[in-house]
Amino acid sequence: MVLMFQKRFALPILSGRKCQTIRPPRKRPIKVGESLSLRHWYDKAYRSPQVEIKAVVCTAVFQIDVGFDGVWIAGSEVEDLELFAAGDGFQSWIEMKNYLRFGGYGLPFSGELIQWDQPALLTGDDEASRWLAPQLHLLL
Repeated sequence: MVLMFQKRFALPILSGRKCQTIRPPRKRPIKVGESLSLRHWYDKAYRSPQVEIKAVVCTAVFQIDVGFDGVWIAGSEVEDLELFAAGDGFQSWIEMKNYLRFGGYGLPFSGELIQWDQPALLTGDDEASRWLAPQLHLLL
């Protein structure tokens, strides 16, 4: 499955800083274990070749709701919005919220949180542990 990104996300993806993306629901949902090709356009969208940033495997997919005041993953509120935004390749929650509000999908937004390359730092079986695992490397 191909997922397209803006060029500005290429370095955070390659460095492992960005290990998730928020997308609207798909007709054919992405499944855990599915191979993903993360790409951007070389130049103008649809008028230039696609460049693969990284090939990864999907490690988690969650229902996500993003509002003006917060984020809910699988119904649980995200407490550290700055950490969450950093895991998605943004400098801050305000930058991420403005991107979604004005340049992305609009707010409020409901869709899917797709993750890849999760480090095995947490062994918890609950939703919070599975979401937090890919974010821990940002704290180390």
